[in-house]
Amino acid sequence: MTIGSIPGSSASRVRESWASLAPRERTMLAVMALAIAAFVLWLGIVRPLQDFAGDAMQRTQRAAGDLREVQARVRDIRAMEASRPALPSGERFAPAIMDAAAVGQVAITRQRIGDGGVLEVGIDAVAAPALFGWLDALRTGHSITPASLEVRERNGALQAEVSFNPPVAPP
Repeated sequence: MTIGSIPGSSASRVRESWASLAPRERTMLAVMALAIAAFVLWLGIVRPLQDFAGDAMQRTQRAAGDLREVQARVRDIRAMEASRPALPSGERFAPAIMDAAAVGQVAITRQRIGDGGVLEVGIDAVAAPALFGWLDALRTGHSITPASLEVRERNGALQAEVSFNPPVAPP
């Protein structure tokens, strides 16, 4: 025996009620059930999928814009690297520092090569504009920056100890 054939069961009562309806009423209820099913399908499945597709499209467009921006920044960085002066290598490293000091009127009084090839220079008396102008000229003209810088004031002038790491060959 199936559930629908048990007398007094809900399924049995629904079948009896359906059978008692006129064909026109059955058609109207079937169309109404179909309309409700279409409404539920639309709101429960189609609309959420459309919203998801719209969100995915916006994320894709944002990602494409971000990619274009990153690519533009990479081009800018490559252009800056291409225009950047080459770091003096080996034997030209120390002379480049000394030549820039002479041009900047910075009198280097001590110079020695320390551990690991670090060039250490001492300056007994220099004006602040000359010292920082020399360091800036090294950075912009030769891509050399100090590894360490100690500055003290002495008798109205600056006394400085500056260390420069030797150039490293690019990988």
